[in-house]
Amino acid sequence: MQLSLVEQLRQDGLAIWQAGLEAVRSDRLMQQAVRVEGEQLHVGRRRIRLASIRRIVVVGAGKAGAGMAAALEEILGPRLMEEKDLTGWVNVPADCLRPLRRIHLHPARPPGVNEPTEEGLAGTEEILRLVSALGPEDVCLCLISGGGSALMPAPIEGISLADKWAVTRFLSAAGANIEQLNTVRKQLSRVKGGGLARACRAGRLLSLIISDVLGDPLEVIASGPTVPDPSTPQAALEVLEHFCRRPDDIPDRVWQVLRRRAGQMPTEDPLAPLSGAGLSPPIPADGEPTPNRSGDLPHPMPSDGPSAESRNCAGWYRRRSLSSWTTPAGCKVYNFIIGNNATAVRAAAQEAQRRGYQTTQRAARRSEGLAESVGVRLAQQALRMRHSDGGRCLVSGGEPVVQLVEPARRGRGGRNQQLVLAALNYLLQYDRPDRSRMDRRLPAGQALPDESPSGSFGAGVPQPEPTPPTAQGTVPAEGAARPGRGILVLSGGTDGEDGPTDAAGAWVDEEVIQAVLRLGLQPADFLARNDAYSLFAQTGSLIRTGPTHTNVCDLRVVLVGPKSQMLG
Repeated sequence: MQLSLVEQLRQDGLAIWQAGLEAVRSDRLMQQAVRVEGEQLHVGRRRIRLASIRRIVVVGAGKAGAGMAAALEEILGPRLMEEKDLTGWVNVPADCLRPLRRIHLHPARPPGVNEPTEEGLAGTEEILRLVSALGPEDVCLCLISGGGSALMPAPIEGISLADKWAVTRFLSAAGANIEQLNTVRKQLSRVKGGGLARACRAGRLLSLIISDVLGDPLEVIASGPTVPDPSTPQAALEVLEHFCRRPDDIPDRVWQVLRRRAGQMPTEDPLAPLSGAGLSPPIPADGEPTPNRSGDLPHPMPSDGPSAESRNCAGWYRRRSLSSWTTPAGCKVYNFIIGNNATAVRAAAQEAQRRGYQTTQRAARRSEGLAESVGVRLAQQALRMRHSDGGRCLVSGGEPVVQLVEPARRGRGGRNQQLVLAALNYLLQYDRPDRSRMDRRLPAGQALPDESPSGSFGAGVPQPEPTPPTAQGTVPAEGAARPGRGILVLSGGTDGEDGPTDAAGAWVDEEVIQAVLRLGLQPADFLARNDAYSLFAQTGSLIRTGPTHTNVCDLRVVLVGPKSQMLG
């Protein structure tokens, strides 16, 4: 039986989103990055002679940690793990546990609670104990993925775990992005900002990283536990001063420790040491192997690496310096990104094309701002796409932020659900034949963006003038034209978690909007109190995947059906 347009768009949208998720499965990424061939172990771009390795220890933290660890055991196999006395400890969420042969998976936090815990601290102390007991003939493999910051806590002296979490919670609620959060967290940690690498006494530490940060800055992902720290205590203080309205917004001990550390720091450029003493030269370009006495060789790894022209850019060489360095204790550190948001976006776009959609893809490389603004832009884009013939698809990736209301008013939800609810509210208000009767104001205090997104399809949709913010929207009466006709907007977190809920995200289409009307729900009210989950639970349009064992930010799909199927 032929599907209706709504059913077809839902089926296609979820399948396109799932294809992006499949491409960044942690086991698949590990199989592409690690292999054993003859007498050599290939890790990222390095080839290591097995005979030069006395022992292998695996450590790490992140939402993808369980899948990465399981895949690594399969790749190495029982015989090699026995020969190299492989042991390991990886901090993961409690709902990601599974039995492994030699790597211990430690439940460092409860499911759906993305915050540091005493269990996480205990696990981190064990990780530090393992790496500090290694020797120059040992190899340490570090598995890092999204969520690693909260899963691997280790406060510096003078700061408690509660102090650190109070800072993180305050900055998150204030709207700080991941770069700002990590600038502060690294300065309050023994592990972040290269602390784990500095504690390691192995001859070589190779870090395999699934990036959950836009643009893949090595020093930001999981707060860079194996990357030299380019930030300073002064930079952390500036972030706090920017967001704090009162000194008591965060514990006084944090101010004292950071000010004391800032006063002890040299005044020169904190990045200067990255190109000088203590760092090994960048990994040679592919095709230029240079063996060393320890027996490892650089080895090409499939990637979307820089062009020949960009190899001359200072920023690219700075990144290479961060990816390959030597600690003061003599441990050679190599950092490899094995998967990111662009990987998921690319795979989803390919699936959309396979299903017959004219497709545009866009993976954000920097902060996107508020989720509500992104949702409005995607709804506007969908309306533009509807002016064109044929089925159209926009696949995008990113990670917006949500500014939380006070706890007493706050409902349940996450950034993906908030984004989709903002798109729903926009379509409900503006996708109507007679817009002159509508309240031309956005909910939850968000003014309508007046810029048009790049890569738009077809003619533009008229842009209303911004008006003073309001938390009220106008819901059209039952029987009015159906908003969202032929449109689907879907957004989900690739880790399967969206805020403190059991959903990865949500979708909206014309049937979801009709359900909102039938139930008499006011989307603007749900937006204003960060309560998108409660609305989408009633409309049956939540995406639930459970833990995905990966994390590369968010993946979004906008679909518009062919005009011919919208008639009638």
